[in-house]
Amino acid sequence: MKARPTVLAALLTLTVLGCTSGSDDGAAAPPTRTVVTGTAELDGRRLDARFLGAVVRRHGLVTPCQAALPPARDGRFRIPLFLRRGAAGCGGPGTQVLFWTFAGRQLWSRRWVPWSDVTDPVALRFSRATPSGAVPLRTEISGRAFDARGRPVPLGTRIEARVGSTTCGVASVRAGGGFRGYILNIVGPDSIPGCRDGATVSFRIGGAPAEQTATNGRSVRGLFRLTASSPA
Repeated sequence: MKARPTVLAALLTLTVLGCTSGSDDGAAAPPTRTVVTGTAELDGRRLDARFLGAVVRRHGLVTPCQAALPPARDGRFRIPLFLRRGAAGCGGPGTQVLFWTFAGRQLWSRRWVPWSDVTDPVALRFSRATPSGAVPLRTEISGRAFDARGRPVPLGTRIEARVGSTTCGVASVRAGGGFRGYILNIVGPDSIPGCRDGATVSFRIGGAPAEQTATNGRSVRGLFRLTASSPA
């Protein structure tokens, strides 16, 4: 499997709106995101970068989970991440986090951080010599999702990518910064054996099959529209 292009255009467009709100009776709703802080270095120097993002790994699936794309300044950062209750596939017990930044190209940190460690400041290391860091190969697709009548599906709708009966990617529909849609990573066989390279990928939108398919190993540079199939 060859290295695959990223979908930075969608990532850099998406700055997700706040997700924690009160219930009708005034009680606080459970939080849907958390904030991770720490320090970051690029080639041994304190990182200054416009963007910092993150993916979460759970049972082999790798999901973009940044709730915003904040900067790193003088080697320090503060980034909000979605919890699993806020976005499918995101943070919680048993997961790991990997961070990325942008310095002429996308750079990935060298190690996955266990979720149990993100409550304390974490130390990130990036290297131009090894830009992929610890990230596995992924097929990257982002776009908008619609129901069978052509209406945008509700925020929070689960988007799932499958090779046969094997789930190879999950995401949720988000909104913010002028973008409403999903950002999906589809893993390969090095992460989940059934997610074969070159295989046809089918999609489900909130449990309903989508009309479109893709090919695992071929990322889509532009926005990829998903539409639920009409009932038979």
